[in-house]
Amino acid sequence: MNQQSDDWPQWWNEVRRQKFGSETPPRRYEITVPSISAHTWVILDAQTGRLIWGKNEHSNREIASITKTMTAYVTIKICEQLKIDPTQVTVSISEYAIQIGGTSSNLQEGDTLTLLDLLHGLMLPSGNDSAQAIAENFGVYLYFQSKYFQQKIDSIDNENNTIHVNNPAQYFVAEMNSTAQKLGLSNTYFTNPHGLANRLNRSTAYDVSKLCYYAMKLPLFAQIVRTKEYSCTITNLGQTRILKWENTNKLLEQGFSGIKTGVTNDAGPCLASHFITRKHSYILVVLNCNSKEQRWVDSCRLIDWVTDIYEKQ
Repeated sequence: MNQQSDDWPQWWNEVRRQKFGSETPPRRYEITVPSISAHTWVILDAQTGRLIWGKNEHSNREIASITKTMTAYVTIKICEQLKIDPTQVTVSISEYAIQIGGTSSNLQEGDTLTLLDLLHGLMLPSGNDSAQAIAENFGVYLYFQSKYFQQKIDSIDNENNTIHVNNPAQYFVAEMNSTAQKLGLSNTYFTNPHGLANRLNRSTAYDVSKLCYYAMKLPLFAQIVRTKEYSCTITNLGQTRILKWENTNKLLEQGFSGIKTGVTNDAGPCLASHFITRKHSYILVVLNCNSKEQRWVDSCRLIDWVTDIYEKQ
């Protein structure tokens, strides 16, 4: 694909001025964009948040487990606001959480683990059970903070002075959508915390890249998504066991530093990734690639291309 000057992103104006003394290059000068399988993709400057290049980057579609990027972002931001130490807070796993289908972190009902462990279970093996557990636990807190608290208390046990909240995950998902609007992700909407197929759970390559741009500014998020392997101790009814998780992002072996994989039948194979060179850092998002293996190839091809042209500025 050859792009004439009228189609080039704004940042290329400076390159044109440096090369040709004006923003209009000689007619024969063109830039060739690599052909990849992804139906929609984008490259973002991870330092400035500036769009470098993309194809159909505003096309709205399902994003599968890349959804968990927002789940982690919201969780970490709440921890920052409340000064919660994820290594000191424990989370219990519900029966419903372990019944969520798809990719799993192999949790069991009644398991207790730290929030830090659970965040790794969310982002490394892409555990839908971890996503649901996070949404349920933080959803209770968000419910108590909501303006609907007084009107929508589901039941009160006067004898034990306890409050039961039905479907607390919905309040967490509402916070995900509120956060998306605050970050300017105008073409993004979430219906669940894990990304399992739902035609209303949608975003764009551009919105995903902006979310990753903000998420990578959180040290804990950046640390988790670049972790290749992680093990933790789980407690359940006085018994303990060790779980080990491997990151589904195979590009960590090739110099990339996060962020999240995703795949469903409707979304297709997807990948949001982060790459650092001596001069720049980049966020790449490829959605609906031809295969799970091809998303690695597509991402490597894009990073080779963009570092070749962008770092000549």
